[in-house]
Amino acid sequence: MAGLYIHIPFCRKACVYCNFHFTIQHRGMPEMTAAIAKESDLRSNFFEGEALETLYFGGGTPSAVPHQDIDYLIRKMRGNFDIQDNAEITLEANPEDVTTENLDAWAKSGVNRLSIGIQSLQDKELQWMNRNHHAERARNCVEDALKAGIRSVNVDLIYGSPLLDNHDWKLNLDWAFGCGADHISAYGLTVEPGTLLYKKVQKAVLPDVDENIQASQYEILYHTALQQGWDFYEISNLSKPGHRAKHNSNYWKNKPYLGLGPSAHSFTGKQRSWNVRDNKKYVEALDRGELPLESEILTEKDLYNEFVMTRLRMSEGFGLEELDSFKILAPKNFQAIFSEWRSLGYLQEDANRVSLSLKGRLICDTLTTDLMI
Repeated sequence: MAGLYIHIPFCRKACVYCNFHFTIQHRGMPEMTAAIAKESDLRSNFFEGEALETLYFGGGTPSAVPHQDIDYLIRKMRGNFDIQDNAEITLEANPEDVTTENLDAWAKSGVNRLSIGIQSLQDKELQWMNRNHHAERARNCVEDALKAGIRSVNVDLIYGSPLLDNHDWKLNLDWAFGCGADHISAYGLTVEPGTLLYKKVQKAVLPDVDENIQASQYEILYHTALQQGWDFYEISNLSKPGHRAKHNSNYWKNKPYLGLGPSAHSFTGKQRSWNVRDNKKYVEALDRGELPLESEILTEKDLYNEFVMTRLRMSEGFGLEELDSFKILAPKNFQAIFSEWRSLGYLQEDANRVSLSLKGRLICDTLTTDLMI
């Protein structure tokens, strides 16, 4: 099933680690909402009548825009696309925006899944990240959302920062697993070029990420999830059984999706396109009735590499028979590679599937490179 993504490029503050497309200047919000609506008009035939099972508002910080704009865009998308009545409709939100007024409005508009950027329950770390909330506010968010009728809640967490020790990481996890959320997205801190964190690390103002500490905290997360009986179904995502995120799961399964908004990407199964990463150019192009995008046709090599890159991240991995259609394009000795991985303890014990053990997950990017052509 296909999915629809809307990129809202506004934030209240710039987090030190973030390299997504966003601005902290909010004066262009009405024009941006109108432009996204226009883009949906121009791309209303993208799915050729196929029903959509997910709608996802990401960013940026979608919760930073007025809830009336979210309501308008949901109604607009339902008018332009065949969105199932029981579709998963996710809104990314920061704790400072999770108010009674917003929650009630989002729920009435059809939002049934909230993804809250908690990141940490330690105030010193939140301040270091330049987040716009305190731990006390974060602790109340999930309960407030559930009381408002939002049926599913994800919490985002970050591990591996220089200020986070294993003790505090365990405290963060104790809260996350017990707060009522049914999904956790946990990301290891990365130092991305162009971010404030990157500049400070380059100037030795801040220490670089310690890979050993990060690996240790991932292992704590992995074992805690097992103890709690959660489904650790993707490298960075885990849920209560039966509560996987449908939208992101479709990405990892290479399902078609349409992205609206500046910097958003789209995928048909054979073609990928991406919108300009510039708010002004995006809005001006839509005002002229033009689509501000570039595109490429994916080669068989591209499709194979994307298959490996996405499926190896999933707990199910992939069956060896699924490589049959790629053998001409990937003249690798797969059996030798997988035999070595098994001997080193990187794979789960299943002779017919390739899925990573905890040890393999820790070096997933390296193993993926081994298979790519």
